[in-house]
Amino acid sequence: VPFEASLDARMLRISTRPPLANECDKAESGATNMVRDLVVRLPRTLAVGTTWQDSTVGFVCRLGVPITTRTKSTYLVASVERVQDDRVELMVRKTADVVMLGELKSTWRTVTVNATGRSTQMSRVDALSGVLRSAEGEGLLTVKLTDSSRRDGSGTQEVRQQTKVRITGRP
Repeated sequence: VPFEASLDARMLRISTRPPLANECDKAESGATNMVRDLVVRLPRTLAVGTTWQDSTVGFVCRLGVPITTRTKSTYLVASVERVQDDRVELMVRKTADVVMLGELKSTWRTVTVNATGRSTQMSRVDALSGVLRSAEGEGLLTVKLTDSSRRDGSGTQEVRQQTKVRITGRP
């Protein structure tokens, strides 16, 4: 998925190229959200033990329901390692808390999505270029879906999604 990234000291913006006319239920939206999750905005000065926070807001649709996703992330430089060719890599631990809220209303039906989750990820980042070399992590998301049109007791469902992530960069 071709995308454009704008990054400065205060903001990160990831968008498809060309922009989508309607982001609902598009695979491209999911892909750009994944990129947004993998970009680590590093402060100017770093040392082992340095911590900082960041937050993101994203928009996705599932089954036609527009959902706003808010993520608050805390980062910690866990270690610094010298690797081949005297390159220096940072081991950065990210803990992210996510809240997802969505609602679709029509004259005969209301569908709501409420979700909360937490994930942890250990990333290996090139200290000079900021390029992500690899990452591993896991997370748990609890989603509560309510559909007012279902009167048979299945109108409210709760799903727990457990994820494991392994990312390896290729030269």
